[in-house]
Amino acid sequence: MIRNTARIYPGPNEMIFSLARWIHHNIKLNLEIKSNEIEHNEYFFNDIINASYTACKADDATPAVDIQNFLSNLHSLISLKTEELIIAKIFLERFHKNSNIPIFNKNWKEITAISILNALKVAHHEHLTNSQFALAIPTFSIGAIHFMDISFEGLIEGDFEINFRSYKESFDCLANIYKSKHQEELIFCQEKVDGIIRRSQWLHEISNDSYEEIHISPALENIHIDE
Repeated sequence: MIRNTARIYPGPNEMIFSLARWIHHNIKLNLEIKSNEIEHNEYFFNDIINASYTACKADDATPAVDIQNFLSNLHSLISLKTEELIIAKIFLERFHKNSNIPIFNKNWKEITAISILNALKVAHHEHLTNSQFALAIPTFSIGAIHFMDISFEGLIEGDFEINFRSYKESFDCLANIYKSKHQEELIFCQEKVDGIIRRSQWLHEISNDSYEEIHISPALENIHIDE
């Protein structure tokens, strides 16, 4: 018997499902990394990312459903859009590639949140401030959001540019994850991609203009991140 596969345009819930499982899969892979293979970077709240690695290595990977609940909660607070979640995955990959810092149990929440914040800045025509984001998400203080955002920009070397290829690859990856668990096939929509590309190029140029002036202190004593 041939079973027909429904084709649907994905909404945020479909992307949240897939992104949560992608993050969970990467956490599982990174638990196999030996601690001496991690580059201890001077940026991005070392005490959370680097010093906690040994402690979290013995843990099981954070369940995908917990990551999905975190993303769903963000969605309920700030109404995430499909394209913002696709861009967030691009930034998650770019962060790992440029920083050589793996995503694992003790840092996925911070890295995911700051990737989503920058995805919102790329996707929105009006500028979203860190304070607005922090007020919408009480998990993090305004100071922590601001510090993580500056650190994130330094670690990805100010590369906020999104091109069609990276966007389509990110969509295809998330669509394949969704299709492997459901009967629906997700349809790619190009309607908003051109605007996202132009917006990201503008942010990329602004970031490059100020990148040389950024100085990120590794001191974290005054940064508060709520549990």
